[in-house]
Amino acid sequence: MLTAYDGSIASAFEESGVEVLLVGDSAANVMMKSGTTLPITVDDMMVFARSVTNAVQRPLVVVDLPFGSYEISSQQAVETSVRFMKEAACTRSSSKVGLRGPKPSGRSSTRASRSWAT
Repeated sequence: MLTAYDGSIASAFEESGVEVLLVGDSAANVMMKSGTTLPITVDDMMVFARSVTNAVQRPLVVVDLPFGSYEISSQQAVETSVRFMKEAACTRSSSKVGLRGPKPSGRSSTRASRSWAT
């Protein structure tokens, strides 16, 4: 797994045979020059995720769920994940995406916190 935040790097990694790409919330540090990952939003992450998923065919793309987008409940985690699946991963029929984030609070959180791939 290598980290990519834009299509040109993602394409280069794919050509090199990388099978899994991470669009990390570390984009806040690397691309937005923030001192922490806390300020990055779902909308910010969506731009980076779309850039990567639009550029590659084969790799699994794993997207971090940013802080504040999953902690309240499993329902919030699922809703945020569905948004990423719709807006970032479904631009082509062959695209794949996985989502990751710490387990939300609550008893039924196991399903919402797993990495997903389509």
